[in-house]
Amino acid sequence: MSKMLKIVYFDEDAAIDYINITDGGKKVQSTSETSKNEATVGIDAEASIGSKFSLWGLLKFKGETDINSELVKYGKKIVNSTVTTTILTDYLSLADKTNSKVTVFKDCSLYASQESLTFIKMYAPYMKLLKDKMLENISEEFDISKVQEILEDVKGYYEFEVFCKNEKYIFRFNINSFRNNYKISDLLKMKLVFYGIKVGNIKEEKLNVEKEFEIDIPKIPTVDSLLNNEEDKPKEELLTVYDIVLAGVTDE
Repeated sequence: MSKMLKIVYFDEDAAIDYINITDGGKKVQSTSETSKNEATVGIDAEASIGSKFSLWGLLKFKGETDINSELVKYGKKIVNSTVTTTILTDYLSLADKTNSKVTVFKDCSLYASQESLTFIKMYAPYMKLLKDKMLENISEEFDISKVQEILEDVKGYYEFEVFCKNEKYIFRFNINSFRNNYKISDLLKMKLVFYGIKVGNIKEEKLNVEKEFEIDIPKIPTVDSLLNNEEDKPKEELLTVYDIVLAGVTDE
C-alpha cells in the first residue's frame, strides 16, 4: 500500500459522508468529541501559563480579553486539525478495503478543453492580459470582468478530461476543497493519486461552455424513426464521471 506524503485536495464533507454511510458515523462523532475535550484542556493550560506571564508584565500590551480570544482560536484550530487528520486516516482505511466503493486512480493525465468552464476558471485571472489568445473561440459579448463572479454563483465543481491507462474519464473537483493554497490549475502540473466515487455518465460535448447547461430530453420514437431504424444507430459514447474526494502525492 502506498503512503500519502502530501495532500493537494481533500473534500472533507464528502469523506465524512462516506464514513457515515460505511460506519454509521461512530468514528467521526467520537473523534470530534475527543478532540474538543483535548483542545479544552490545552486552552486551560495555555490560559494558566498566560496568567503567570501577565504577573511579570510580559503581556502588558495585550489585554486579557485578547489573550482569551487568541486561545479560543488556537483551540478551534487544534480541534479542526485533529478531526480532519482522523477523518483522512479513517477515509483512507475504508477506501483501501477490498469491498470499497472508492476507486483509486494512478498515472493519470488531466487536461481541460479550451471550450470548457474549467479552462475559463483556471485562467480567469489572466484573461484581461491574454484576451485575444484565450477568448478567440468565445463570443465577443462575453464580459470578462464578470467571469469570477458568475462562476462562483453557478458552479461549484469543475471537470477535467482524464486519461488513465488508456481509459478516458471525467474527474470532478470541488473548488473549495484544495489544500495548502493549491489551485485548480496545479492539478495539471503534478503526479497525483486520486480517490474517487462514480457518480454518473456524461457526453464529452457537455463540457463545452455553450452546452454546459443544456438539458437532454429523451425523444419519443416516431413511426418514421422506427421505419428508418434510427434506434439502431450507434449512440454517442458516454464517459464515466467520478467525484474526486482525495488527491495527493504518494511515495510511489
